[in-house]
Amino acid sequence: MEVHDLCNRLALELRAKNKVAALELLKKAASLLKITPHLRREGIHCCSELYSICSMVLAPMSSEPNGFFVDTSSILADIQSLSTRSQVLDWMIMLGRQVDMQLDVLGSRYSDPLERARQYVRTHVDERILLQDAASAAGLSPSYLSALFKKEYNQNFMDFVNETKMNRACQLIREGRYRIYEISYMLGFENAYYFTRVFRRHVGMTPTEYQRKLHPEA
Repeated sequence: MEVHDLCNRLALELRAKNKVAALELLKKAASLLKITPHLRREGIHCCSELYSICSMVLAPMSSEPNGFFVDTSSILADIQSLSTRSQVLDWMIMLGRQVDMQLDVLGSRYSDPLERARQYVRTHVDERILLQDAASAAGLSPSYLSALFKKEYNQNFMDFVNETKMNRACQLIREGRYRIYEISYMLGFENAYYFTRVFRRHVGMTPTEYQRKLHPEA
């Protein structure tokens, strides 16, 4: 099985939160690396591809702003520093452990209706999120979800939605692969002007200012 095909299957299993199948695919990838002669760059490429898939699926579901699947630039830099086959295989084992823990956490959260609503937001962060859709995912009425959310977290539901989107926006800006208007579109905003207003309200500066702070040379 090629890395590309394995990554596609891994993405499907992660989205389904099928821990057993996802971990089996990661073990298969490690086995292929173990028995196949390869150059250093090929091992790094495989680790980077697998991590990117895991991050793409799991980062929006994570409640930790600097978690393993959220802090992509740091983790990808660590992957680039791998220099031996043994280090590559050890890193693959560590990736499997992180996936295992993250899927366990996600599984335990889904028993709480408020957490189901929050998880719905994280999973659909790149879409236009409506209160009634999150309420349906949580098994609550929209009005009850809104009142319960405010009581439990002292935060309006839509403020949480925008906060989650801005955390994701900051992550995408840190990665440095997209323009501001592209990030705005990716996160479901109708236009970059409104995206900038929301970003400033939550982050304290415009997306461009945040980008320049991170990448002064850009």
